[in-house]
Order: sequence, then C-alpha cells, then structure tokens
Amino acid sequence: MTRDCTLKEIQDFVYESMLVSEAWRAEAWRDCEHYDGKQWTEADYRKAKDAGIDPLTINRTFPVVNLLLGSEQINKNDITIEGRTQDDAEISNTMTEAVRYVMEQYNGSSLVSQAFKDSVIPGAGFLSVSHNQDPRRERVCIQYYDWKDMGWDPFGDPWLSPSGCRYVYYQPWKDLDWLITQFPEKKQELRDAFEEYNELSRRGGMSRGTVVDESTLIEEMKERVAINAYGRKRVRPVELWYCVHEEGTWARFANGDSLELTWDVDPLFLRNIILSAEEVVKAQVPKIKTITFLGDIVLNWGYSPYKHDEYPFVPFYGYLDRFNYPYGVPRNLRGQNEEINKRRSMALALLKSRRVTVEEKVVDDPTKLQDIYEEANKLDGFIVVKEGKINAVKVEEMAELYRPQVDLLLQSEREIQEVSGANADSLGYKSSQVSGIAIERKQQQGNTILAPIFGNKRRSEKRLGELIISEIQSQWRGEKILRVTDRLTGARKWVHLNKREEGPIGEIVLRNNITQGKFDCVVSEAPATDTVREQHLNMLIEWVKKSPPEIIPYLMNAAMEISNLPNKDQLMARIRPILGIEGEDQNRSPEEIREQVAQQLEAQKEAQAKAARVEEAALKLKLENLQLINQKLAAEIESLKASDRVKRDDAALRGIRAGYDLQKDMIATRTGYTPETAKKAAIGNGYRKAMAAGGTA
Repeated sequence: MTRDCTLKEIQDFVYESMLVSEAWRAEAWRDCEHYDGKQWTEADYRKAKDAGIDPLTINRTFPVVNLLLGSEQINKNDITIEGRTQDDAEISNTMTEAVRYVMEQYNGSSLVSQAFKDSVIPGAGFLSVSHNQDPRRERVCIQYYDWKDMGWDPFGDPWLSPSGCRYVYYQPWKDLDWLITQFPEKKQELRDAFEEYNELSRRGGMSRGTVVDESTLIEEMKERVAINAYGRKRVRPVELWYCVHEEGTWARFANGDSLELTWDVDPLFLRNIILSAEEVVKAQVPKIKTITFLGDIVLNWGYSPYKHDEYPFVPFYGYLDRFNYPYGVPRNLRGQNEEINKRRSMALALLKSRRVTVEEKVVDDPTKLQDIYEEANKLDGFIVVKEGKINAVKVEEMAELYRPQVDLLLQSEREIQEVSGANADSLGYKSSQVSGIAIERKQQQGNTILAPIFGNKRRSEKRLGELIISEIQSQWRGEKILRVTDRLTGARKWVHLNKREEGPIGEIVLRNNITQGKFDCVVSEAPATDTVREQHLNMLIEWVKKSPPEIIPYLMNAAMEISNLPNKDQLMARIRPILGIEGEDQNRSPEEIREQVAQQLEAQKEAQAKAARVEEAALKLKLENLQLINQKLAAEIESLKASDRVKRDDAALRGIRAGYDLQKDMIATRTGYTPETAKKAAIGNGYRKAMAAGGTA
C-alpha cells in the first residue's frame, strides 16, 4: 500500500474539520430545531415563565420550508444523457435509461428529496455513488449519508472538487459486531480497543478548548470508541477520502478516451495500446485514496476503487456564506420567528392582565392586598374595600398595550415572507392582489428569490448523474438486458447491452457497447409552479387541435408526462394501444420510430404540396374555361352585331329597290315601255342576229 500521509496527519484532518465546523454544526442543529418547533431557548423559556408569560410557539418556519419541499416533490428534475459524438448519440437514450434504472433500483428520487431536505433545513445534504457487494442487488449503488456524520476540508472547495478540496470523511455510528464482520482480520484489535476505551462520546462533538498536540489528538480519536448505557456496543470509525497528485504516463486516443500505462501488464497488450494511441504523454494528475480507521487501528488503506478519481460523495447545499459554509432557509428566519413567538405570548399576557393601584390603608390587613390583586385579575372578581375608599383602588386594563405588540408581530411576519420568498400568494393564503396576473407575478417573484436553492439542486443532480455514468461504464462489462422507454413516443422495448455477436469476417463484436463513449449529463428544469405546468399543458392541447392525426398520440403522451393526473402511468398503459403507440412501436427502436415519424411528416408535406399543385391546376383550368367563355361571348356579340348590320343593309336595299321599281313604273307609264315589250324586243334582236350568222331561227 502506498502511504503518502501518516496516520497522525490523517487524524489531524478530522480534528481540523471538526474543530473549525463546531460552530456551524451548532447553528445547523438549531435550524433543525426551529423547523421541528423547538423555537424557545431554555433561558428564554425560563424567563417567560418567571414573568408570568405562557410561552407559545407559532412555527412560521414550517410552512416556508414545506413550500420548498413540496415544490421539489411535484416538480422533479429529469436527468438525461447526451452523446458528444454521432456514435455516442445513438446510445445516449440507452444510457439515459441505464441511469434511470440505477435510480429506480435504490429509490433514487426519494434519496434526492431527502438530501434536498437537508440542504433546505441544516444547509447540507449528501448522497454517495458506490458499489453494493450484495450479489442480489444492482452493483452500482446510491446511498444517503446523514449530514451530521459528514466532514470536509473547511478551507477547500465545498463542492468537493479534488483539485480544490483536500479531504472528505464519513464518520457514522456502527455496531462493533458489524464492523468486525467487515474486517474479520482486525477482530481482536477492535475488541481490545473497545474494552480499553469504554466511555461515552458526543455525536460528532469535540471538547472545547482542546489543544492541538499529539497526545490530545490521539486521545480524542480514541474517545470515539463508545458504549451506551444499555450495553449495545457501538463505535464510530472514520472513512476518509483524500486527494494526492501523482505523475503517470497516459495514452490518449482519437475518440477522447485516455488510459494510464503501467508496467505491470502484459507487454504485448501495452505495445498494442501504444501503437493504437494518438499520443503518449506524461502528466501529474490528482488521484483519490481512502483510509478507514478507528482510533489508532487502520482497517483499510489504498487507492479509490472507482475509476473516475473523484470523491464519491454528492453534496446538496441550500446557500453558502462568505466562509463557504452551507446554511439553510431557517437561518435567516430564526430571529423573526422567535420575535413572533415572544410578541404573541406577551400580547396574550397583556390582553388578560390588569394593573392594580391601591392607596395605603385601603384594607385593615395588608396581607389582603394580594387578594385584591388576584380578584382584580379575575373575569368575575369581587373586591371589598373600606367605606369611602373606593376611589383609592385603581384597576387599569393592560389591553391598551396589546395593539403595539400585534403591529410589530405582523411586521415580523411580513419580513419572513420577504426574506424567504414564500409570500401569501405562493402559500395560497388570502392575497391583497385582485387580478390573476398580479397574483402570478407575485408568485414568480417568490420563485425568483428561491431560485438559487433549486439551481444548486440541479448542480448536485448533474454531479450525481456523472458519477452514475462513470460507474455504469466501469461495472457493466458483461451482457445485460435493459428496458428502454422512448421519451417521445412512450414506447417500451428491451435492449441487449454489450451483446457479443460474430462479425462479417468471423470476429467478435459488441453491440450496444455501453462501456465506451463520452456523454454529457443534462438536468432539465421542471416547471416552477402549477400555473406554468398548466400553461405547457394548454400549449400541448392547442397543438393537438392543429396537428395531423399521426402526431396526436405522441403529443398526448407528452401532455401526460407533465400532468399531475393520478395514476397517469396506468391510464397511459391502457390508452397507448388505442392510440396505436404500443403494438406498432414496441418491437422497434426509438431511432426507427423517429425515422418513421419524420417520413410521415415528409409524406404529409408532399401530400400537401401535391394537393396544392392539383388545386393550382384546377384553378388554372377554370381560368382558361372562363377565358374561352369570354371569347365565345365576344364572338356571339360580334355575330349579333354583324346580323344587325345585315338586317339594316337589307332594309336599306329593299328601300332602294322599292324606289327603283317606283321610278321604273313611272317611266313605263310615260313611254309605254313595259317588261313584256322589252322581252319581245330582246327575242327579236336575237332572231335577227342568228339569221345574219346563217343559222335558223
């Protein structure tokens, strides 16, 4: 084992972290108490009781925190994986389902909510991506870690970057028998240590004023072996992860992968790696080591078992102060909430109390003055004084001081809403706004104030997804059957990962090789309010109204995904076959379905273009027919015009002929020349000509 730090130096890390974070842990614990309703300190509680005030607790922190927790519950972020290259993109959907599969195996959604709750209240929550040694469970494991058991470099990066954070440790309580089961070779040492140091220890506490020297440091580590009063043997070992920088030789490949070259491997394999690499470089890189110890007993020490050389912890933070220490929502509400409790308690005390002023010798026995005071403060009090002394007794109602206390109380309640962002509109209380738009803007203002918390949550979920991807590629080396659900169509199919098949020339190739490739983790932003969710749903409904029948089933599936409809998965399971999604799509890959949808859209566009062309041709033909009709009408009009001219010419000719006949009759009457005489004259002329030519008549 390579040991670049001594055990004492590692123990110093733990001591340093606990000493520096002692004040922060106390404040975080107080924040948890405020959420739980324990908002009076012991000193304030005793003072109120001594003053005759009944301490009341009005927990305004509880609804503010629950607003955040409820928003996270109904607006889950979705972790999707995107490939960096075209080859990686083909299997990115499968990697998304692989991450979702790991999350489902360990109820990851609930673990994220639990860590988010820790980030909202004490300020810090932690998850871990590790290995499950149980062969009956999925190898890649997600675990929740209690924030009280966690510690890290107080001078480093709180987001646990190896380049900026020197160490992180986890110190849970464990039964001695369980620890012996994990490390059987240390059985006797652990039992001897437990018997030797058999005393109680505060959970994560350190003695105030402890001097940092070797003797007190070792004793402090030994004090972490504890036993409780019931005889249950429990110890608190430390599991610490720290970063070292080491120089190594690396082979870099064209696809972006890299492999460290060590000289303890097969020389032929090493030669092939060097020949296939794009370049071989020397570099100093950070590496993660881990050690588990209990006091002076080292249980395990070596390199991290994880390929990614990152800390296996995922921090969830609410806010970070100027010292990079986390804090939650109650931190800025504690003062106002305590003031509300004190003022309400004081106001109620004033409302029911009276001030009694009496002169001396109002009663014969001075011991009865207390009786006068008590009677005056009863609802049905009865006071008897000497005759003529009635004006010597003055009873003042303290209710007149009630209103100023209530006014200040209401001001503190408004300040809580302003500081937290959980205004009356967001909480659903009666609002001073009258229009829906004003209420929505007020809610959006509250969401803007709370946005940093949800932004930090998305950052943590991105790191969670990246660690899961790394462990999937590291651990899923064999064949594995995985159910894949297409997010667009909702279709389900079974994918055979790392399937060994014979290639075209007899070689063995891997199909759906999930161990290779580069991927990016993308965390979607969920709708911040139900109003935004409803807007998206209404937008999809409008698309359904205007979309072709082929697209409607997929839009309805997307609408179901963002809806809050109870049992929507069971409902969609029954509706999908009716919509034609299941049966048609379940035996095809998502890429084939997308291609089919694209082809359908292209065919629809072509059909629309064809219909447009047909309509254009019909319109053109109609225009040509109209033109012919116009030409025919023009010809008919011209024919009618010509016929009218002929008629006019005939009438004129008849008129001329009538005039000619009239003139001819007049001439014949004067000369005696008629048509009959003319005919005879013509015949005579022809006879004479024929005879002259030697013919016969």
